[in-house]
Amino acid sequence: MRYLTDLKEAREKVDGIAANAYARIKESPVLLFLIFLNLCITIPLCATLNVIIDEAYSLDTTGKDIGYALHQALNYELQPPLYFILLNLWRNLNHSIFFARLFSIICMTITIYCVSKLAQKLLNKIYPNWLVVAVFAFNPFTIWAALEIRLYAFLILLSALLWLAFYDGYFASTPKIRPRLLYLFLSIAALYTQYFSGFFLVANGAVLLFLRRWQDLRNYLANMAVVGFCFIPMLGVIPHQFSDHTSSIKQYSSLVDSLRGLFRRLGYYGLPISWLPPAFREHWLLYVIITSVLLMIVIKYRASISQTHVFIWISTFVVFTLFVIVRMRLSQELIEPRHTAILFLPSIFSIAAVMSLIEEKHRRKITIAWAITLILLGTGSLYSSYKPLAKYGDYIRVAEYIMSEEKPNQPIVIFNAEAKIALRNYYAGKNALVAIPKDEDFKSYDPQNFVFRDEKDLFSSLAVIPNDFTKIWVVNNYLCKFLDVDYGCDIFEESLQKYYSVETRREFYGAEVRLMRRK
Repeated sequence: MRYLTDLKEAREKVDGIAANAYARIKESPVLLFLIFLNLCITIPLCATLNVIIDEAYSLDTTGKDIGYALHQALNYELQPPLYFILLNLWRNLNHSIFFARLFSIICMTITIYCVSKLAQKLLNKIYPNWLVVAVFAFNPFTIWAALEIRLYAFLILLSALLWLAFYDGYFASTPKIRPRLLYLFLSIAALYTQYFSGFFLVANGAVLLFLRRWQDLRNYLANMAVVGFCFIPMLGVIPHQFSDHTSSIKQYSSLVDSLRGLFRRLGYYGLPISWLPPAFREHWLLYVIITSVLLMIVIKYRASISQTHVFIWISTFVVFTLFVIVRMRLSQELIEPRHTAILFLPSIFSIAAVMSLIEEKHRRKITIAWAITLILLGTGSLYSSYKPLAKYGDYIRVAEYIMSEEKPNQPIVIFNAEAKIALRNYYAGKNALVAIPKDEDFKSYDPQNFVFRDEKDLFSSLAVIPNDFTKIWVVNNYLCKFLDVDYGCDIFEESLQKYYSVETRREFYGAEVRLMRRK
């Protein structure tokens, strides 16, 4: 009898392995198709969209030798240097803007594949797993990160790789040595990419602590000690970077504001409704309803909660909590959705984990409905975001318009000064680009450098033009405030109207161009 029981269990195990293998083979073409569709969105946009100011900074930081990239990352970008070093090496192959963006697209493509592997490990009750991959692949934040010449796509990739290595090296029933070594390497890489990635490492340790996996926790802490040792060179840099980041902050967020802001952040990642009116998408009642529904599902099916659910939710909760604490000490502008990108993947998986609790006879229908709903909402957000076929500032069309209309001795005045950094990538015309109040020197980033204080700033900037002129082009990107620094937009407009009159005016997405004649 015992023999028959063992034989039955062995057969069920073999059948289960065979079924999983068949499911993976069956889903492989779908995964490739999802990646293909994602690339059908990102590649054309990559070739079409202008760079924004942050991307222009990345191009400057990585546009020279590797020593310059390292120096600027630490002292000007005020960030860890790994991404900028990698992008510098990547751009040695080709210096075009398209190729610089391609690095992020490749990172996100690999991430989509990693999400498929994570779904198989952490969400094996959801079938087919590619539903989770589809939700991730067509999330507007995924597309956005792939189209940024910044570190965020690389950071999201590191978060996926960290979870995969953590699962195999510490969380699995039979942890393996090689994934632990990989996790150690990835942890160092993550910390040298963004400091907030340390929250992810703390969260993974908290999972082992919560589950009382004492031996795995000891191994984890031993590896984290090595990671900490490798991070020592950055300890002398961080205080300087932090003080420069926060020097312009005059007001801090309260606990309530921080909680509200981070809950909306989870909603921003998991519910792509940015195209809806702010009065609806930011209303507190929406998040109360969604949270209540998710909690009711968890409570109703609490008997089905497994260690993998705990893994996902504890990780998300810890990262969320640490960001709440940090947001209380930083301005909202320094904790925007892009800065908390390390929370993006856990947010998607936390909601999917709730779906996986639902009893089997309803799970697939509800999961399909959830996936289709998010993809449709995401499609609306993508259309709304990229309908202009431009990023904010629309610097390609701005440059083309000015070059088609300008005549010699018509200086191009740009306010604020940061817009010149982006515009110069596209302008190849007859006249000088004049930053107001002055050119950025790329030595130390300080928002105070972009403040227009009085009309003397206008005259001193134009004084560098050698020839006499009666007309000027004025490019304004409407950026009037950053952190708690007022750039003086009103004072700038008053000075212009006092000495110049408008001949022509043209609106662009996030920019205005005027041809003005001296009175």
